[in-house]
Amino acid sequence: MSNKYCIVDSTLADGLTQEQMDLCAPKTMEFRKNLAGNKAIIEYVVGSKPSFLTGITAYTQSQIWDICRDPVNGWEEEEM
Repeated sequence: MSNKYCIVDSTLADGLTQEQMDLCAPKTMEFRKNLAGNKAIIEYVVGSKPSFLTGITAYTQSQIWDICRDPVNGWEEEEM
């Protein structure tokens, strides 16, 4: 199965219970955050989107990579 990814406020990711974390894929201990530390990426298995992500846009792996690789989006520093 493939996975999907959501970008959320880091406060949501930081406040997840262990039960909510167990709904994420793979069994995540921490989430990737942007450079500012105010956004996080949550990954889950397609077909099992956790209810706490309802209404939040889901991205494919290809889409999330494109978002993260573009320095304008604040996930990686621009190369000099």
